[in-house]
Amino acid sequence: MGEKILIERLSELEHEQWKVWAAVLMKFETLSEDRIKRWEKLFCSYSELTEDEKGHSRVWARKVLDILKELKDEANN
Repeated sequence: MGEKILIERLSELEHEQWKVWAAVLMKFETLSEDRIKRWEKLFCSYSELTEDEKGHSRVWARKVLDILKELKDEANN
């Protein structure tokens, strides 16, 4: 699997994790109306996000990939 495809798959997972976290936070914390409005438009599938919005998930996906690469390197040494 190519790295670009892997980043996108991990980004999709990161977005799904964010949606769960955000839903819990919205249920149990007092958030500003502005934040709620910004977040509500993000409760969609990853494929429906703008490229800019996808970029936030890609940052975290790359961090996961970096950890996996480090573990692979350690296992090979």
